[in-house]
Amino acid sequence: MPHKPIVRYPVRISGLSEGTTAELQFRQSEGKQLIGVILRLGNCSAVRWAAFPVHQIKMQIRLMQAIEKGDMTLFLKLVHEGHHVVLVCDHVEYRIHLPAELPSILFAA
Repeated sequence: MPHKPIVRYPVRISGLSEGTTAELQFRQSEGKQLIGVILRLGNCSAVRWAAFPVHQIKMQIRLMQAIEKGDMTLFLKLVHEGHHVVLVCDHVEYRIHLPAELPSILFAA
């Protein structure tokens, strides 16, 4: 079975520590569309994937177009069990949970 292509976008997410880079990735796996958040600082990295049903492919396309146009806001929101990466597109918030176990060095103080 061939691998589905991964679409990668380097992005800026407010709330990350100085030097931490961020990337959003989109791919399809086992009937689900996946969006991934990859954070890197030196040799420290964190990866988190969120799945949504394939019938929501229009949402993924809209997010990808907004990223390409720079028409999306991305920021971290501290929650009691970690952080959320919040993607705001067309006045709609999409949240990806980052668990508290992620290295705190990735996040601004």
